[in-house]
Amino acid sequence: MKKLKYILSFAALAVLIFSCDPETAKQDADAINDTDRYPTPTFTLLSSVDISSVNEGSVQEIVWQVTLDKPINRAIDFSWVDLGGTATLHDDYDLENATVPAFGTTGELKVIIYNDDLIEDNETINLTIQSGPSLANTYLVNPSATYPTANIIIDNFESTDFIFSMDWGVTYDGNDGSPHSLCDMDLDLEIYLADFSAIVATSYSSCPESITIPAGALPDGDYWLIPSFWSTASAVPPATDFDIPATVTFGVGGVAFESFDLTGQWNTSGGLQQGLSSAQAYLIKYVLTIAGSSYTVTDSDTGAVIFQG
Repeated sequence: MKKLKYILSFAALAVLIFSCDPETAKQDADAINDTDRYPTPTFTLLSSVDISSVNEGSVQEIVWQVTLDKPINRAIDFSWVDLGGTATLHDDYDLENATVPAFGTTGELKVIIYNDDLIEDNETINLTIQSGPSLANTYLVNPSATYPTANIIIDNFESTDFIFSMDWGVTYDGNDGSPHSLCDMDLDLEIYLADFSAIVATSYSSCPESITIPAGALPDGDYWLIPSFWSTASAVPPATDFDIPATVTFGVGGVAFESFDLTGQWNTSGGLQQGLSSAQAYLIKYVLTIAGSSYTVTDSDTGAVIFQG
């Protein structure tokens, strides 16, 4: 009799287990295939820039807006995926991902193109977008969503401005036993009229020093480009004096650059204010000839053209 009771009890329990809420089970199965309750993203290019021809002459920020068709109670991330290209991340461009906040519907992804005056071929950036990158984040979005590609071409920037610069920024050991920057010594740049009757441009307080002449800023003609060594007054004397490893550069951004080593022209023992003669402190050697937006630099000692741009 006891065995019969156990058998009847087990049968009743089995009926209870296998007959519980079949409607709920049906609804759960439908939910697995139903994507309507997941937000679907769309992507819109907000920037007016033509991504097939982006000029790197200035910083460019290209923005895509992501829009969800419905909010949810959790934040959703969207990130860039690199598909390859010739541009270099962090040097030529950077990427910013987007977060759509909980209960929000919009966010922004950005591509920042950096200013670049190097002489180079056009460069490419090939990207797409993904939800995430976390796997959990991916499952918050409609799996049927489509994601755009962004094929960006960065055009080589070609300037019409002339650049005259000088760099001497190295580290040396001072007579106090500590390292110091040679930038503490005062080297300068000046541009004079051909007859030395006036100074038309200067750079006195930077390291490196640099002068940029925009196209048309000076009349066509000849000008003297003068680097000089003014003073060591603000610098800790070196443990041992040495020749200053200065470099002078002439250039037109994206077109041409030429640099020349001036090591041996000046020594850390002192500049004009420490008794160096004007003939030694001022390097009177380089003649700039301007013709419209064309620039030629000639070595007055030899008559040789050393830069054209």
